[in-house]
Amino acid sequence: MNLCIGCGEAYTSRPSWSIFFWPERISLLCRDCEESFHRLKEPGCPSCMKQTGSSICSDCLEWEKSSYQGVLEKNVSLYSYEPFMQDYIARWKYRGDYILGKVFEAEFRKLYYQHFQDSKYEVVSIPISAERMVERGFNQAGELAAFTRAKRKDVLGRKKAWRKAIQAQTIAQADCRKSFSFAIRAA
Repeated sequence: MNLCIGCGEAYTSRPSWSIFFWPERISLLCRDCEESFHRLKEPGCPSCMKQTGSSICSDCLEWEKSSYQGVLEKNVSLYSYEPFMQDYIARWKYRGDYILGKVFEAEFRKLYYQHFQDSKYEVVSIPISAERMVERGFNQAGELAAFTRAKRKDVLGRKKAWRKAIQAQTIAQADCRKSFSFAIRAA
């Protein structure tokens, strides 16, 4: 008997010979939670995988008309971002439930090698601030990068926390406005 990491309910693993040869295939989810992960099927939009058949989706067409033209070369996704997945990701990413990410590991690695193994791309995880690391306990982008088992490049860094920088800028702008406010009176 196991406890599902998705819903916390007890479940019985389905016996299989493959578990002896590939222990990473042991499911951490009950059948109901597994079935709530809706795997994206190809073909989709060639830029973002949105399920449109095989044509470029309207979002990517708009993106290419904007100042971000040419920025997104390719985005690859595993699952549809539906309410169950939104909640699951929030629990994993924002509530620091590290083990939830393990559900993605084998499929994420397969998808990575399917799309990027022989390419010009390199795995670079996005760093998080020290504040975020304390809140969450781990870097989700770093975990996903580790799932690939590909050589990683840690070339990005954080100078300071983004929110604090914006808050400081907003306060400075407000103080600046107060300093230069004046009134004109008619004579």
